[in-house]
Amino acid sequence: MNQIKLFVLTILSLFGINSAAYAQECSITLSGTYQFHPQGNDATLYNSFVFDGAGKVDIQSLSHAKGDFFQVGDTVIIYPDRSTFIFLLKDENTLVGISTWVEDLIYKRMENDTVAPPAVIRDPRYASLFYEYYKLTNREAPTLFTYMNINTDTTLRESMERLCDEGLPRACITMANAFMLSSPELLSLLHDPSEVKEKSAPNKEVLNYFAKAIELNELDAIAQLGAYLLLLGHKEEAINIFEKGCELGHAGCCFSLAGIELQPDEE
Repeated sequence: MNQIKLFVLTILSLFGINSAAYAQECSITLSGTYQFHPQGNDATLYNSFVFDGAGKVDIQSLSHAKGDFFQVGDTVIIYPDRSTFIFLLKDENTLVGISTWVEDLIYKRMENDTVAPPAVIRDPRYASLFYEYYKLTNREAPTLFTYMNINTDTTLRESMERLCDEGLPRACITMANAFMLSSPELLSLLHDPSEVKEKSAPNKEVLNYFAKAIELNELDAIAQLGAYLLLLGHKEEAINIFEKGCELGHAGCCFSLAGIELQPDEE
């Protein structure tokens, strides 16, 4: 925790609610490896899901990926990246897909499997906060319209800010992305990249929200912060951030570092 806090302070120095009660029980305690169990000619890109019992899931497909999950009642919702997978927990050993990409697919829990202890133990309110976030974003992963609405809808923005303040890192990242997309620096870059200065100052609100997510031990925020700074021309700062994320075990940061190293040096 001290290492994370020091890292957050370093990032910021570079650029000088009560939870509602729900009728259905929310949790992040699902644990185990659920492997694809084909029926007839069923096929999928996703071979297995490994739940850590603390809100994180490893997704085994053509490549390895990590995501977030929570459970409400007998429904398990997974956020792999920019979409959602929804499963029905038919019994403790069977997941049945009920959403796009996994619809009607069956996953069976591996017997006698050993799941590594979670890297982060979340606050008991985390699952309920995540469920509220899920409803705020219309039961789907955030889209461009979500970010636009946050910038124009005061009620939505205040609700998302509260979830961030109460400890949901994904809400902090969503706020960072919303401010990022509305910042003059990024809008200029998207409008006409040729007219953008070599380096643009990052938006302080974006930095603050990424910092909050990092303080909550969300490594994805490190990767996104590095990408944001790289986009604005702060290559050295981005490399430092990717190196820290890679050191902490985020594969995306390691891949980003490798990609930068392969780029030709600028003259």
